[in-house]
Amino acid sequence: MNKRSKWLSAFTVSGILFATGGVGGVTANDTIKDNCDLTADIEDGENPDYQTTNCLLTEAALKLDVPPEVIKGIAQVEQGEWKHFDEDGETIISEDGGIGLMQITNTQDYDVERLHDDLLYNIEAGVEILKNMKQERQELPTIHKGTEDYIESWYFPVMAYNGIKPVNSPVYMADGTQNSDAYQERVFSEIESLSLLGASLSLPNFTRDDFDYDSASSENIEFLTAEFELTDSLTRSNYQLTEGDLVYTTENARIREQATTESDSITTVEADTPLTIQAGYEYEEVLDRQNHFVWYPIETADGQEGYIASALIEQRPKAPDNFQYQQDEGILSGEAASNKTIKVENDTKGTFTTTTDDSGQFAVEIGDINIPMTFYVTAADDHNVESVPTEWEAAIEVDTPFTDVASDHWAAPHVSYLYDLNVINGIGNDLFGVDDELTRAQAAAILVRHEGGESNPNALDAFEDVDKDHEFAEEIDIALNEGFFKGVSEDSFAPDASMTRAEMAVLLERIYDIPTSEAAHPFTDVEAGKWYAESVANVYAAGVAKGTSEQRFAPEETITRGQYSVFLTRSMDENYRLK
Repeated sequence: MNKRSKWLSAFTVSGILFATGGVGGVTANDTIKDNCDLTADIEDGENPDYQTTNCLLTEAALKLDVPPEVIKGIAQVEQGEWKHFDEDGETIISEDGGIGLMQITNTQDYDVERLHDDLLYNIEAGVEILKNMKQERQELPTIHKGTEDYIESWYFPVMAYNGIKPVNSPVYMADGTQNSDAYQERVFSEIESLSLLGASLSLPNFTRDDFDYDSASSENIEFLTAEFELTDSLTRSNYQLTEGDLVYTTENARIREQATTESDSITTVEADTPLTIQAGYEYEEVLDRQNHFVWYPIETADGQEGYIASALIEQRPKAPDNFQYQQDEGILSGEAASNKTIKVENDTKGTFTTTTDDSGQFAVEIGDINIPMTFYVTAADDHNVESVPTEWEAAIEVDTPFTDVASDHWAAPHVSYLYDLNVINGIGNDLFGVDDELTRAQAAAILVRHEGGESNPNALDAFEDVDKDHEFAEEIDIALNEGFFKGVSEDSFAPDASMTRAEMAVLLERIYDIPTSEAAHPFTDVEAGKWYAESVANVYAAGVAKGTSEQRFAPEETITRGQYSVFLTRSMDENYRLK
């Protein structure tokens, strides 16, 4: 039998009054007792195990639509081990008269004896007091609409739970620095640490201008700012999830076999991984484990099932999709959930925002795009919670004079760019030779057309395979004289040999001052110490070239004229580089 079940009838006696009504509006019914398996007698003055108390706090909070994370944070500050009774079985009383786990001091509307003897009654009284602070204390400021299921909106009610005195001011009046010892700051710190496992809550940047008080007085703080708006995303309580809900991981997370941190890990998933909730939350199986969070049974996209801590997941708006770009008008349209803020971002173009209509459609002017670009599109709700970014590649149609490079060909923007600069020509018959291998002589000619330079007729004398009648003799001469190219040996230039990807990396890095990168590249086929290794790392980091796969650069593979056009364009113009 689950140890937690031994506690139910211990609260049955106290539950008699709750079931029929009680003082102060506290009306604990059998639902909480059933949910927490409180079915057997316990000795007077004995504390339940940690997870039973976790259950009591959670269910009492949910009954009054208070985020359980907030109530648990208060209980943590009031009684760090969530104890109601001391070692002698007596109710814990603070120096200021606070009673029990929730340290109730305002006892006017409550049965004081039951606040002492009945843990569940004490918890529900604390929840009710906090709820009343939010609903009835009109002088308290609101944070970003004050929506109850967002944790940040409870900042000032938590403050009032302890008292809106100068000691709890969010900032020191003397110098405006943060008062980390304020009651609500300590509660929110515990929420971040224990309910959210280190994730940060979003709070305003309070200043002295928001409050008026005398630090030497015991008079209440006067609030000068009625509402605080936030631009960062707020944190929604994670106890509302039901079967079928789609959630995303907030960081790299382990999926476990059972609802406990002590069970084996099935798999580890990365941040932003979608998961489907399979059922309602469950409590930590190890009853004395001091976990504030709960567990959800989930299923991964590939069908793996297990449990994840509620602290590591969140619901997000539907990611935008179904993009269409009207090139003649520079307008991007798409779909997301209704009435969401759409943000379209690109490092070069900037950031554009709009709002979806009631049907979820949006359109935003992002301007003319004449080169391939990657945009990141998100949808945010009215609490600034963003969807997972959708990556949209702007597919640009650019006309070229070559019949083998259609307007929608992947190389078209690059070929068009270089052609307009008179850097490249075709191979005749209106063909560019986009899939033909690029020779060393052609590469030299293309570079010289862009970079220019002075010739040195003697530069060719050392090479037996380049006579003065070669089609690109003059360009090779300049390339050698300017230091763009070197021979493959002392007496051979190999003008008709195909360029390799390794040679391309070294060549472009040398000519275009690609910055040195300290970051490691991912390519297993580029060994450290190879003559091209540093160049590959640098052109990769700069966004000039990527691998043929995630871990393969293929340094010995030859490149085509189309591929070289792409690499050269990215080297010449940073707007074309991969981000």
